[in-house]
Amino acid sequence: MSEDRNTRLRWTSLWQIPPLGFLLALSGCGGGGSQGYPPPNPDFSLAVSPTSQSVNSGNSATVSLSATAVNGFSSQISAQVSGVPAGVTVSPTAITVVPGTPQQVTFTAAANVASANATVTFTGTSGSLTHTAGLSLAVNGSGSGVPVRTRYVRTDATTEYYQWINQHWIIYHANTGRYFVTDPASNQIIVIDASQTEIGTIGVPGAFGIDETPDGTSLYVGTLIGDVYSIDPVEMTVTKRYMASDIGPSGFPTLSTLVLSDGRLVLLGAINGDGSTAVAIWNPTDNSITIYGEYQGSIAFPCGNALGFVSGFMLSADRTQIIVGIGETLCEVNATTGNGVYTPGLPLELVSLYHITVTADGKYIILPNNLLTLNPAVAVVFDAQTLAVVSQFNVLGDTSSGSGFFVSEDSTTLYAPGDPETAIIYAYNLATQQLVGWVPNLSMQPISSGTAYGQVDSPYLLANDGDRTDLLYQVEC
Repeated sequence: MSEDRNTRLRWTSLWQIPPLGFLLALSGCGGGGSQGYPPPNPDFSLAVSPTSQSVNSGNSATVSLSATAVNGFSSQISAQVSGVPAGVTVSPTAITVVPGTPQQVTFTAAANVASANATVTFTGTSGSLTHTAGLSLAVNGSGSGVPVRTRYVRTDATTEYYQWINQHWIIYHANTGRYFVTDPASNQIIVIDASQTEIGTIGVPGAFGIDETPDGTSLYVGTLIGDVYSIDPVEMTVTKRYMASDIGPSGFPTLSTLVLSDGRLVLLGAINGDGSTAVAIWNPTDNSITIYGEYQGSIAFPCGNALGFVSGFMLSADRTQIIVGIGETLCEVNATTGNGVYTPGLPLELVSLYHITVTADGKYIILPNNLLTLNPAVAVVFDAQTLAVVSQFNVLGDTSSGSGFFVSEDSTTLYAPGDPETAIIYAYNLATQQLVGWVPNLSMQPISSGTAYGQVDSPYLLANDGDRTDLLYQVEC
């Protein structure tokens, strides 16, 4: 009896599960006869492996592009590649993929390639069918590809340059292939030739800001005592001294000089208290002068009546516009018409006005941020005509101490001083805003304390010899 009871229980459990034949019958319900469907269209899918790859400058890296047939697809697929960074080539140039047979694709980076991160797209086409596959490609550029050399010359210069607001310590004179560097503490201009050798000095008491005429026949230098000197760059001699009291009808003590395209000089007034308060346009031929700012006989800057100390002091690339930082305003004055454009209320926590960088093509003005707590640093790019902000991007390094940027002669590369601890100068592509390399800098300790208006522990870029960039050297003895 027990066995029969177990048997009944087993049969009961089985009957609680619907019979498979019954389920199949239900799935076939819906009427008699047969219904025809068109066969699915052949297709394919495209894939790349790996989906991310990196390639170093001067080297190659390979990925595998493959296609998978769907619904009996059996045709060849033609693949195109897009989004490849500049300086990187792809082989083979004509890519054909057969389902089930992966195709190797090689990316080769040039030796001087710029660093970049790109999304490369493979687009496969067969008849009316098109599918894509994406690859994340990292290109690692080399610092050796950056057209910069760093050589250091030890001289008897004794000025601690970082304690002064001045980005005109040094010029490169193309006609002679010489560098002229002012050293106010030792009352001289130091001359260095293209081979990086000191070849002489020119005695100028308190020599400070220096510039050359557009034709390169003369140099002009302002001084700490207010006099202006003209220099013969070939003979390396003083040709004339203009006493501060004789500049203009009432005198104008001059700290720094810049030369306009028409030969007139733009003069930065001597330090008054914490800085200069006036800028003048002076014609040394007839002694006529126009003074802007806060000085006897001056008129207001045509930039919203901006007042305050003048920090940055620069000319436009064509030497027709005077660009200055006044208080919290970036101001640009047309030296012929006297008209001006400006950035009203530009906050000092946004940018530093101590060091104004102008691209050689005349398109942009670039300023560093001036916020001590901002990390990383920021390059702020302005339109040189309107002073509207064009872009901002992060850069490695330290711009909080008033150090500025430098741009290559071809206006493509921005150089930024690194932190003193790293002793590095970083190079960025201005168009892509990508880091393209670096070069070593010099790190040295200051010999005294004080307010810093430039890079304290290492030099920053100031002069360009046409195709390469050289450093302002600062060696305190």
